[in-house]
Amino acid sequence: MGKLTIDADAGVAAFINDSARFDLSLTMENANNPFATRLQHLHRDIRAKWGMKPLHRIAVAVYHPSTDLVTTFVESCIGVAPVGRHEALLAQMGSLRHLAQTRATRLIDEITSTAPGRLGELYRNGARSSMTVPIYENGGSLFGFIFFDANKPEYFDSEIAKWLSIHAKIIGLLLIHEHLTIRLVQAVARTARQMARLRDDETGTHLERMSNFARLIAAEGAGRWELSDEFIEQLFWFAPLHDIGKVGVPDGILLKPAKLSEEEMNEMRRHVTYGVDIIDSITRGFELDAIPHLEIARNIIAFHHENMDGSGYPNGARGHEIPIEGRITAVADVFDALTSERPYKRRWSNEEALDHMRKLVGTKFDPDCVEAFSRRMDDVVAIQERFRGDLDI
Repeated sequence: MGKLTIDADAGVAAFINDSARFDLSLTMENANNPFATRLQHLHRDIRAKWGMKPLHRIAVAVYHPSTDLVTTFVESCIGVAPVGRHEALLAQMGSLRHLAQTRATRLIDEITSTAPGRLGELYRNGARSSMTVPIYENGGSLFGFIFFDANKPEYFDSEIAKWLSIHAKIIGLLLIHEHLTIRLVQAVARTARQMARLRDDETGTHLERMSNFARLIAAEGAGRWELSDEFIEQLFWFAPLHDIGKVGVPDGILLKPAKLSEEEMNEMRRHVTYGVDIIDSITRGFELDAIPHLEIARNIIAFHHENMDGSGYPNGARGHEIPIEGRITAVADVFDALTSERPYKRRWSNEEALDHMRKLVGTKFDPDCVEAFSRRMDDVVAIQERFRGDLDI
């Protein structure tokens, strides 16, 4: 395509209006679709409206300040295969770290066959030039990055970069808005726990560790289970809600240091039903029915105590009747419980906990989830070190 020449104020205004109209496809008629699907619609609109045929890929990565990880989230690829999941520490990504600090836009005029690392992967995927824009939340903190890749060198001249910067801002705002809604659900749940004076083993560091463990398992098994990057990040965001229903359990049972009676255990098990009722109430009360992936949160809550052989609760679901998010959360939650100190138990070593869980594969745990987790033990140790909380002594 030739250079865009819309430089009059009226032309810019028309472009912004058209951009907004096209970008609304991310939120209106496609609002119930995953963000990746909506990004694909927008990508096609940009190529069709402005003739940007060389623009073959748009991708978004999100930043996790608690771990310093940058992880791929969604991507739209036209005419080429997706590049695939990637995660790395921002501290080890010199160019992106510089963008985060300076809030600048990075333009790479020519990606060559000798490009290292991720750029080399992009070259093999057809990219010959690239544009990267950092995304910031209202408070000024880094949210992530948007990547535009083209299959011809020197594609992102000043005019194209200007127009795509507008799209990048709108994409970023819509993505942050969606994430803020998820945070609203988390905040309501957290407030409910605090108001109920919840004092069981659901400490902040436990929730941090188990949600990061859940993401490790999902990422490791993504190919086998055909999980998208978007699903993996949503699982990570929603995993801390797994035991929200414990707000409905009386303190005398929840905090009892001794073994529970059968009647008390039955009441404790009702926390799953209470949790499902809470997430459904939040969904109705805040009119969040249209949020894509909220079903992931519901499944995490409803199924994380079901067992592979049907002996779990509340419904005795078995095998693949248990959604993958429930199977993953069960492994992450139990492993952290075993390796944490509690008033009624000692802390198990990672090796003891993993050996114990391996003995329960096929009965309690999904064998693929346990195996995927076992392959990431170096990352598990790093997560434990980052979120110690003295491992909840």
